Amino acid sequence: MQELSSAESSTNSLFSMKSISSMDISRNTTPRPSPLGAAMSTNDQSFLSLASIRREMDRESKKDKFIVILVGLPASGKSSISSHLIQSLKNNTATAHLRSTVYNAGKVRRMLCNGEKKKSIQIANDPSEDLFNPANAERKEVYAKITLENLINELDSDICDFAIFDATNSTVQRRSFVFREIYKYNDREGANFNLIPIVFQVTCSNQDFIRYNIHNKTFNEDYFDKPYEVAVQDFSKRLKYYHSQFVPFTETEFNTIIESNSSQTAGKPSLYYYNILNAGLDPSKQFQLSYTRESETHSMIVKETLRVISHFVTNYSELYGYSYINRVKNFFGESINTVVQKPSWVANYIPGKLSTWDYSNKLRHLASLKKIVNNDYFNELNSIIN
Repeated sequence: MQELSSAESSTNSLFSMKSISSMDISRNTTPRPSPLGAAMSTNDQSFLSLASIRREMDRESKKDKFIVILVGLPASGKSSISSHLIQSLKNNTATAHLRSTVYNAGKVRRMLCNGEKKKSIQIANDPSEDLFNPANAERKEVYAKITLENLINELDSDICDFAIFDATNSTVQRRSFVFREIYKYNDREGANFNLIPIVFQVTCSNQDFIRYNIHNKTFNEDYFDKPYEVAVQDFSKRLKYYHSQFVPFTETEFNTIIESNSSQTAGKPSLYYYNILNAGLDPSKQFQLSYTRESETHSMIVKETLRVISHFVTNYSELYGYSYINRVKNFFGESINTVVQKPSWVANYIPGKLSTWDYSNKLRHLASLKKIVNNDYFNELNSIIN
């Protein structure tokens, strides 16, 4: 089983904004020095201290809601894992009542570009016209911003309890923007709820998984009327563009977020991080992180929800990864090296069939897929991220 290597890289943000320093995240809540440079009076400091305490008491009295920030490249399995996570929440009696919604930036893009009409993406012949070319990042920022704004508005309007922001969120700058919006909401006077941020990174380095995911992408709304080979070529090019911009979320970034917000007058926020790698097949490479000011300030629903998520991540390969692996094996007709054992409760599982395809269609698709997404293609991806 071959895998892509990974490395962090410095890239431009998908948002057209200046690099955000550690103080920028807390800019919305930290009083700035007087323009005249004069020191605050004791009364001013006391007033701010009281205001801070008042905001903190107000925050702790609010009902908690959740916002999951997905991080991951296209074709890594983010959307599938999102639906599985929602299913796990529904299957647990403690969290079944949560109204969960996925807010997908790609769907917002298609809706704004196409309106009510079902229309596929226009294949760009000139790279300068390609929406996914990093040089055109400004054209995409509006879709992500609108998606995030809709998400927060619906949480605030009590339409949703558990919101998943489904976008690549590829860079530190993009993620800093997202956290700044969350913190700004939590510190806003009149906000109806307290948002609990959860970073959920989905990583895929298995080459067969990537090929299979690219294959599935060729049937989505962007390519529904395109020839199979054209769709594979275009999406594989899109994936290379994203690789050139992607910066994985790390423990260092996690700690930076916490430290950069320690200057907030309302105190440090809670923050949680989870990671699923290769459908849960590499648990030794997964890690979970958490920070909270005081564990006893958490409501019971927060504790129960985090418990369900932790169980979901730890056991993902058995809960959902097994069936995915079998679909990949069924598609390629070859063995994938894995230590995952068939769980007893799926003893009668039968791998899914190839939809309505006939065997000749499968052979043609496999030939096109392996011709385009070949070893040279993966070597090029490695050269981009290393």
